[in-house]
Amino acid sequence: MKGNEGWTICYSHYVKQNDEGMDHTTVQRLTSDSGTVGLNSEFTSNCVELGKALTKETQSFTIRTRICIDSCKKWIEMPETPYEFHDRFWKCQGKTYGVKIKTWASGTVYNRKYNLHDCGNRGESDTPKDNLNQIGSGGNSGICFEHNGRGSDSNHHWGIWPSCNGVYINKGGAHRDAGWNRIAYMPGPAKVDTSKMPKQASCQKVFDYFKKQGKTPISGTYTIYPKNKEFKVYCDMRNNEGWTVCYNHWVKQNDEGMDHTSVARMTGTTGYPAANSEFSVNCVELGKAMHASTTKTIRTRFCVNSCAKWVEMINTPYVFHDRFWKCQGPTASIKMKTWASGTVYDRKYNMHDCGGRGVTASAKNNLNQIGNGGNNALCFEHNGRGSDSNHHWAIWPSCNGVYVNKGGSHRDEGWNRLAYHE
Repeated sequence: MKGNEGWTICYSHYVKQNDEGMDHTTVQRLTSDSGTVGLNSEFTSNCVELGKALTKETQSFTIRTRICIDSCKKWIEMPETPYEFHDRFWKCQGKTYGVKIKTWASGTVYNRKYNLHDCGNRGESDTPKDNLNQIGSGGNSGICFEHNGRGSDSNHHWGIWPSCNGVYINKGGAHRDAGWNRIAYMPGPAKVDTSKMPKQASCQKVFDYFKKQGKTPISGTYTIYPKNKEFKVYCDMRNNEGWTVCYNHWVKQNDEGMDHTSVARMTGTTGYPAANSEFSVNCVELGKAMHASTTKTIRTRFCVNSCAKWVEMINTPYVFHDRFWKCQGPTASIKMKTWASGTVYDRKYNMHDCGGRGVTASAKNNLNQIGNGGNNALCFEHNGRGSDSNHHWAIWPSCNGVYVNKGGSHRDEGWNRLAYHE
């Protein structure tokens, strides 16, 4: 209970300075209970399940995680630990994902990834395996933390770097002080009590409800009921607005696959809606349900880096949702603006693969654009058809793009998002 905070410690293991075995962070140890819990005791308390259980109790569906040496005198912290991290990092499952890290040594927040070295190329449901895993910019690059639970490769051990600039343990610079290595959790804001809240049709309506109650709306997971249809979504309550996020997909900078905006993904539901989780919530049906009627428009944002940058369709028509994501119907006019200026651009949607297909044509995975024409004055493009690496999810601040590989687009590392506002 030091520093006016109460951290929940699930793992405590004593090491000599710069001298540690390679079997203390095995899957077995991190997913079970052992020892007697105490200040100077060797113990584990099923860190994986405890981390997930604490996360479920928070509105943001994230918690703070500290990975420590010497009883947490020195630490690195993941301030927004996603629910999936606990299984994926310690069990070596799933792909590489982005996280933010800070350390005891400075106030800098570092953009890093987890699941490196042994991990990052395995399926989410693959058999857990003892592993050598890292949090860094890449394998053996820009490392904040590494551990080794696989019993081999003495170049790697539990170590932390104050400036997140490590290579690996035997390359130096890591802190491996004598004392107790620890894993500790700090939950974020508790779940908001929505039991007395009437059904709301959007995140903006949820925002307005809490404001009227004199409460500060918190970004997080909510259930909304547009047109009385139930959707569990992520509500982004920043900047005095409530945006309904239906799609969240993490990408490396300028490096993305071409299968993440497939018809199946944009019309299906997968994952758990949270700020740092991979998910989609049937964006097509949700988008249509957000319209007060088929003749009314809504606002739609296509974002990079958790909507730090975005382009917005300020008059999204009801038919857009089917036609753009399914590649159906003709080209049609809309108005766009971007995060970079107050200019309103007259543009069209259904370009490149689309625009020449019937309204009732079979839905197909597509490469689609919003611009003046195919590869002309683009504001946004996406590629969900699994081919043509010239094109990806990208936005242009002045709506003057050609296509991704012609430059000028913003494809920042972080979470690509699709969000709605009435």
